[in-house]
Amino acid sequence: MREDKPNEPPTQRQLSNANAGHSVNICVRKTTDNWTLELRWRADGLQKRGALKTQSLETAKAKRDRVESGLGLTPARARSESMSGLLSEVIAAYLKDCRGRDLRPATIRLYTEKLNLICTRLDSPRVADVTNKRLQRWLDSELEHRKAVGVHVDYRVIRSFYRWCVGKKLVSSDPSQDLRFPKITDAPVQPYSDEEVKRLVAAINRPDDYALIIFLILTGCRREEALGLKWDQIDRVRGTILIHGKGGYERFMPLTEAILTALGTLDDSVEYVFAGTRMEGTERVSVGRKSRERVAGRFRIYRDKAGIDPRGSLHRLRHTVGAILTDADYTEIQIGAYLGHSKTGGSVTRRYTSVGPRKMRDMANTLASFLKRQNIALTFVRNVSESNNPLQAKEIK
Repeated sequence: MREDKPNEPPTQRQLSNANAGHSVNICVRKTTDNWTLELRWRADGLQKRGALKTQSLETAKAKRDRVESGLGLTPARARSESMSGLLSEVIAAYLKDCRGRDLRPATIRLYTEKLNLICTRLDSPRVADVTNKRLQRWLDSELEHRKAVGVHVDYRVIRSFYRWCVGKKLVSSDPSQDLRFPKITDAPVQPYSDEEVKRLVAAINRPDDYALIIFLILTGCRREEALGLKWDQIDRVRGTILIHGKGGYERFMPLTEAILTALGTLDDSVEYVFAGTRMEGTERVSVGRKSRERVAGRFRIYRDKAGIDPRGSLHRLRHTVGAILTDADYTEIQIGAYLGHSKTGGSVTRRYTSVGPRKMRDMANTLASFLKRQNIALTFVRNVSESNNPLQAKEIK
């Protein structure tokens, strides 16, 4: 299918193809001298669009309804009336809209988890029955037993959801608009000490978990970045790893000998580097990626076994990497580039002071040297003849 020009009306055949793509976005917008009915859809993996110009808003809306009816869609005016208003049904429609807007899978999973939890906690069957006072009471009760940072994520999801509801005219006003929420401050995070890192690694009793922890120490990646890593993102010829970072930000990490050794015990015949597994009969098979909840749970087991501060998290390893590189006298811009921070210094400064691959590889080697100084092995060793300490293993090059 050819791509339409912005002002070229789509044909009926093209509209049928758009309907088959199950991703149609129809809207009316004001231009300089008329009203334009815009249609956007996905077909053959490409974004398509077309436009129909009219002289009045009423004509544009009427054409929109006729086009939607021709596609077998519910007309926009009747959409809010046909929806029963049940909170669970509206949440399902919102999540479907998120998928249609090509939001990242991690974002959709977060919205699904939070909105389903909120739907259960609010105990309100209809979306219009949720008031500002009810939301405020719920947030205040959550703050009594949860960290403000975690509750703030729920608050942002609620705000996004109700803004969508207002735009779809499912509610007359936004109950989340005037919610009171305590100011979030960036509390200092104490990185793990060298001794805590050694005890944590020594407590791991599974090869795949060991490879994940060593990879996080060598790269400073976020948990989601590591769990979403696929083998085709690792370029052994060029010696790079493509990391899909937070907010769609991508970066290349150096593929050092230490990282290759750490990943050498993993199965490269599956899609994900850190693949999840399950039992089928008497055999354990790989299925997709590891669950982030299960990874966090197993980390807590290793943390408690090592006798580390119970407030310690997997993300604190990332702070530890930053502390190691700071002690090695790397600059803030260099450390930010290695960790994948999108905001390090001014925007103009970032354009003209990009960190080159040689300096990135130097930082990767610095982290490998840290493991060597702590006598931490790159690969998991279940039994060592001379000692029961799994830290004693082959020398890091």
